[in-house]
Amino acid sequence: MKHYIIVVLLLSIYSISGAEIVTCSLPFCYRESDSYQLSVDSVSIPITYYSDIYNYAHFSMKGKITVTITAKEEIKTYRISPLRTELEACVNGRTLTFVMERSEYLIVKLNQLPDLILAVDELETDIPSREASNVYDISSLDYNADSEGKALSTQAIQNAINDASYHGGGIVYIPSGVYLCGNLVLKSNVAIYLEAGAVIRGTGKREDYTVHFRKESLKMDGTWFISTEKNASNIKLYGRGTIDGNGLAMRLNDRFLNNLLVPLQCHSLTVDGIVFRDSGLWGVVVTRSHNVTIKDIKIFNENDIAYENDAMDIQESQNVLVRKAIAVSEDDTYSTKTWSEKTDIASNWCGKSEELKNVVFDNCIGWSRCAAFKIGYGVFQNQSNIIFRNGVAYRCMRAIAINHRYGGHIIDNVLFENIDIEGFWPRKYRDSRWLDISMKNGGVIKNVYLKNIRVRAFGDKPSILKTVTNSFLENVVFENIQIPGECLYAKTLNEMNILGVSQSSGQIDIKIRK
Repeated sequence: MKHYIIVVLLLSIYSISGAEIVTCSLPFCYRESDSYQLSVDSVSIPITYYSDIYNYAHFSMKGKITVTITAKEEIKTYRISPLRTELEACVNGRTLTFVMERSEYLIVKLNQLPDLILAVDELETDIPSREASNVYDISSLDYNADSEGKALSTQAIQNAINDASYHGGGIVYIPSGVYLCGNLVLKSNVAIYLEAGAVIRGTGKREDYTVHFRKESLKMDGTWFISTEKNASNIKLYGRGTIDGNGLAMRLNDRFLNNLLVPLQCHSLTVDGIVFRDSGLWGVVVTRSHNVTIKDIKIFNENDIAYENDAMDIQESQNVLVRKAIAVSEDDTYSTKTWSEKTDIASNWCGKSEELKNVVFDNCIGWSRCAAFKIGYGVFQNQSNIIFRNGVAYRCMRAIAINHRYGGHIIDNVLFENIDIEGFWPRKYRDSRWLDISMKNGGVIKNVYLKNIRVRAFGDKPSILKTVTNSFLENVVFENIQIPGECLYAKTLNEMNILGVSQSSGQIDIKIRK
């Protein structure tokens, strides 16, 4: 018999005019936006303040809905991204109204107010029953997790994971509430379900964490906030809840870093619907793992403080699919890497170095002061069969980048397809450009295809193709590159504003198709 603590349910479900809307009240650890109010079919949706640069709202829907945003000032200009959605809106004083017919991730810019991200998901279809025999509810008296964020819930959640694993598998249910946690380790055949309004939150204190790595470039130690047991398999992390590293506070106060989610040599992993927030270093870091699916995720990081907080890095892994995501960070949003075992962050990884192969990023939005879609810097092992498609580079220093900087191995068979480059927001004193393919220490980049790219702006500086001595850039193919103007398609590198072509005793082979 299961015994439960009574908690306040924060989830709200509405059915209006054939549409369904699911939302929850704002977790008490977050501040509400003072720039906007949001309603959907007259249902009030809370907006979370993240910084003076952007705020966000997260809810789920089905059917056709009307979105109304009320700003704190009269709306004089607006923009709804992705621009390719071509959503039509109506402005009336301080309100902006538009219709959505499907779930998607949008960024709304009104005047010079903070950007407003609308992370709209489909309705959940696989919510587990808390009464089921294979469900381990951390709010039960068996675990007694503190949903008010006053005491550590690390042991309660880990005990639930351990119990599910001991009994051959199961689902750990995280109800609405705020749970302060140190390190958690996920195990085989165990799923973690985070209900909407549930927040697993870092404590912001170094003393609550294990040191897993050293980042020499920053002269700081760091931890894997949530990781997987070595050689674990069949793990799922899903729901509409949030994993919050509280990374900025810990980094500034204790000079200590954290990665939010680190699957290590994991097999058959699914991450679905989760909000990831405030990593102190890289956020979601898939490492030496294979058969991984990541979908419908949101990554919200600082994007004005320069400190290497990549949103997502796929490292030395195979058969990885990332589908439908929005990521905001100061550093790269979506990246692939391979490292030497002597690299500082890799010194405690499980197993031996592996190649990276068969990685797909599909329908991803990136907002970064570095690169949106990037391969590199590390190329200590081969990287091949990498696809970035249907993506949007919102405001980045570089939209598309292949930076072969460390290591001398091969990058082969890369496709960038149906990418929309909306504009740029460079770091101070740094140059922005839409394309950067460059090499530093030798190696090979070959069979790179850039197809159906919409370049709405070139950036501050010309794009570059650069090799060095004993390096080779072979078979780079440009096809249907639409440049600024009246639906113009480039026929030359000059028309693409690719002027920085430097061979430096290396070799470059380029083709342009229309």
